[in-house]
Amino acid sequence: MDSVGAGDAFSAAYVAAIAQGLSVPRAMRNAHRCAAHMVGGAGVLARLADGRALAAWAAANDLPAVRGVPSA
Repeated sequence: MDSVGAGDAFSAAYVAAIAQGLSVPRAMRNAHRCAAHMVGGAGVLARLADGRALAAWAAANDLPAVRGVPSA
């Protein structure tokens, strides 16, 4: 587990979701998911993900889909 970049990922995901018109609860859920993905392995650059990669990671970890989150 490597927590480097988790806060940055959370902030970026939240701002991006709000800018794309998602509700605050959905934006928060997406931001938490992005931060969780970042701490799942070593190295910041290796853990960066776009919407599709994040959705695949969530599905592989039995996390529910976040409706309204862009996939790219």
